[in-house]
Parts: sequence; structure tokens; C-alpha cells
Amino acid sequence: MRRIAIYCVALLALVSCGPTTHLTMTKAEAALINESSEVMRILTVDNEDDLAVLRHSSTNFNVADLNTAEYAALARKLVKTLESTDGGVGLAAPQVGINRRVVAVQRVDKEGEPIEVYANIVIEEARGEREAGSEGCLSVPGK
Repeated sequence: MRRIAIYCVALLALVSCGPTTHLTMTKAEAALINESSEVMRILTVDNEDDLAVLRHSSTNFNVADLNTAEYAALARKLVKTLESTDGGVGLAAPQVGINRRVVAVQRVDKEGEPIEVYANIVIEEARGEREAGSEGCLSVPGK
């Protein structure tokens, strides 16, 4: 189940990404990050407005963006939001309304199972057998 949840988070970050573009953080993104509480609202697929955001293209952060207070706040808030869930193991920025390629993932393969944040992720290869199981994505309630 954890593997499925991690795949879901990675796929949400990459959904409809198109070609990689390097844009600076928008004022709207910075405002959403700065004006939200430490635990951000998780968007869900059963809300039409949320679904539009979740299906929108995501872009990379540029190097300058990665060195801003807003990026640091987003990374911290992704971790706090993930920690606030009941068993969530991954959260992508689009799930909190920021269409950028960044995820917070619980590293179950490391001692203490820390949550780490990865910017500008790209899935290059998948291996192993697929496993059937229940959906673990935080943006798909009740599954």
C-alpha cells in the first residue's frame, strides 16, 4: 500500500507535465505559500476546482527559486501537512495547490523513516512487479 501511495504522489507531481520549463515562482504561488498555515489544505479529486488544479501542468523550480524563503516554507509545510495525515507517506505540491514538481516522501527504507523533500523530480524508470491494492493517495478520499 505504501508503494502505491508513493507512486500516486510521484504521478500527481508529473501529471500532464509536458516539456520541462524553468519559470520563476509566481506571485500567486508565493502568496499561497506565505498565507497558508503550517498544515496546508489537501486538494481532492471530488471537488471540481481542486481537480482542475490537480490536472494542471506542473513545472520545475529554477535554481533561484530553490534558494528562496518561499521554497523553504513550502518544503516545511509539505512535511508538516504530510505528518498531519493519518498514515500518508507522500505528498506532491499540486496536492496543496502549487503546480510545481516537488514532493515530500516518507523514506520507509531509511532508519527512523524520515520525510524528505525532493524538487524537480522525474521518474526515469520503474521496476518490479505491480501490486494490486487499495488506493493510498491523499487526494482520493475514502479509497
